Amino acid sequence: MSDTFLTAAEVAELTGRHRYGAQARALARMSIPFMVRPDGRPMMLRARIENLLGGQRSDERHLVPDWSAFEDVTA
Repeated sequence: MSDTFLTAAEVAELTGRHRYGAQARALARMSIPFMVRPDGRPMMLRARIENLLGGQRSDERHLVPDWSAFEDVTA
């Protein structure tokens, strides 16, 4: 599966639970939106969770200003 959704290990870490039903109850108590797969496993979009928790993906580039426009041209 792609990095679009949280992995099973990440869901377990987030909820502190290993059973799918317990994970779903924990997510509901935390008001974290999720969907339930046909096998009962809760799944969440990674971007939505990062947005809710204020995180940032590690592969995002940080914008750096181009200061060359402010260089002293009289020197």
